[in-house]
Amino acid sequence: MTTILNNHEQQLTIKLHYGAANSDLYITAVYAKCTPEERRELWNSLELTNLQVNGPWCIGGDFNVILDPDEKKGGKPHRINKSLEFSTCMDNCGMIDLGFVGPKYTWCNNWEPRRRIWKILDRVVEEVWRNHINGNPLWRLQQKLKMLSKRLTQWSKDDIGNIFNQVQH
Repeated sequence: MTTILNNHEQQLTIKLHYGAANSDLYITAVYAKCTPEERRELWNSLELTNLQVNGPWCIGGDFNVILDPDEKKGGKPHRINKSLEFSTCMDNCGMIDLGFVGPKYTWCNNWEPRRRIWKILDRVVEEVWRNHINGNPLWRLQQKLKMLSKRLTQWSKDDIGNIFNQVQH
């Protein structure tokens, strides 16, 4: 059974209940705003969501901020204070960056080569998110979450049971 736990402007959290194991799995999709002030609402929302989560929690999406200077190439050097609120939110929620498989950088400003900037901004299981969806950002997020939900339900009960067992141990 799938229910929406939190539907915020910059994040959507769903709760998946796996009856055979009587366990819950939480998934949050993030589409963060561009300015630090606007993202502050996201960090607060994630910290409030954390209080409602009782089980494994996967958070992914476009956070519009990096954690480490190695996640950026080009432009002015990254100042770590720009990552402080994101890092604090991750600590407060007990989040761990699981890393990324795929291209080194997920975003580029596409400017001329000497002014080009590359960053790692997207943090999620990438297959569903590669699909192109037309529309405004929130519509695209909602459609991709629907695809993600369908993808998760395609897993056999054994596969989901194995995931729950691995996460719980």
